[in-house]
Amino acid sequence: MNRNSLKLSLLPIALLLFFAGSISCSVSNDSGRFLESDGLLVLEAEDIGLGDGWAVKTAVPGFTGKGYLEWVAEDTREHHQGTISYPITISESGIYQINVRCHQGGAIWDAANDMFIQIETAGVVDGYPDISKPEKAYVGSEFDYKLDKEQRMAARMGLTNTWRWWIWGEEVRSAFRVSLDKGNHSLKISGRSKGFIIDRIALFRVEDDSFEQQPPSDFLGKLVSSDPISLR
Repeated sequence: MNRNSLKLSLLPIALLLFFAGSISCSVSNDSGRFLESDGLLVLEAEDIGLGDGWAVKTAVPGFTGKGYLEWVAEDTREHHQGTISYPITISESGIYQINVRCHQGGAIWDAANDMFIQIETAGVVDGYPDISKPEKAYVGSEFDYKLDKEQRMAARMGLTNTWRWWIWGEEVRSAFRVSLDKGNHSLKISGRSKGFIIDRIALFRVEDDSFEQQPPSDFLGKLVSSDPISLR
C-alpha cells in the first residue's frame, strides 16, 4: 500500500479520544478475545497465559495493572521462544499502529532492549516493517528512524532508563503500522533479550499521517493514566 493513500483529511479516530477523557483498556468478550473499539485496543501484557521464559514482576515502579512482563530467560536469536499469543478482534478494517509500553530493566542503551512481534494476518504498509513474520521490536527514541548509525549511537547514549512507548523495527527503521482486516487476528510477542520489560500494548487506527511516527505525548499519557482493569 502506498503511504500517499493514507493522507486523508480526517484526523486519526484514536487520537481524538484523548480530548474525551481517560481511556479504558479493551475488554475481552466471552470467547476470551481482546476487542478493538472505536479504533483503539489497549491491553495489559500480563493479562493472559505466559510463555516459558516470561515472568510477571512488580520491582520497577510506574507500571500499570497487576505488574509487567519481563523476559527472564537468556538472550536468544530464535524467533519463537516463549511466544505469547493475544487473540484480538478488529471491528473495522484499516491501518493500525502498534505501540508497546516497555522498559529496559536495569540496562541502558544496547541491552535488554528488544523482543519479537508478529501478526501473521497483517498486511504490509509501504515504508513500515512487515510483521506477518517475526520482526525485532527495539526500544528507541522518536528520532531514531531519522538518524544515521553514528547519530543513533550518540542519541541512545543519552537515553535515560525509563518507561517508553516507542518501539521500532530492525529491517525497516520505523514505527509499526500494519493493515488489518475486520475480524480475528493474533498478536504474538516472543522473547529476545534478557531483562526486557513489557507493560501495556496498544493498537490504534490511523487515517492519515497527521503525526509522523510517534503519537502526541498527550495521547500516550492517556494510555498510561487510564484505570487498569482485568481483561479476562
